[in-house]
Amino acid sequence: MKLADTIALHSTSPPMENLRPILQNFQNSAPVDVIGLAQALGLNVWELPLPPNISGKIWKDQVNGGRSGYSIGVNATEAFVRKRFTVAHECATSYFTEIVSRMNL
Repeated sequence: MKLADTIALHSTSPPMENLRPILQNFQNSAPVDVIGLAQALGLNVWELPLPPNISGKIWKDQVNGGRSGYSIGVNATEAFVRKRFTVAHECATSYFTEIVSRMNL
């Protein structure tokens, strides 16, 4: 069974189709506004003083997180393009983390 099939069988989170309208809003121009995308997904983004080997992280943040209750932190010392990639990566991580957390495997 493919991972997508496993997720579909065991998840109570919204299907990927519910994300399409949000994602489509950010596909009309380049470069993609990844901060806007994160905010549309309910995530707040912060620059943090992280160690050189860590580009970013996502964590449950009930105080400063977005409406999802999560924040994304990017390494303040890294290049702008790396920060953009990290935000996009953590946006995807947030969705799949939510799915996996609801699975009863």
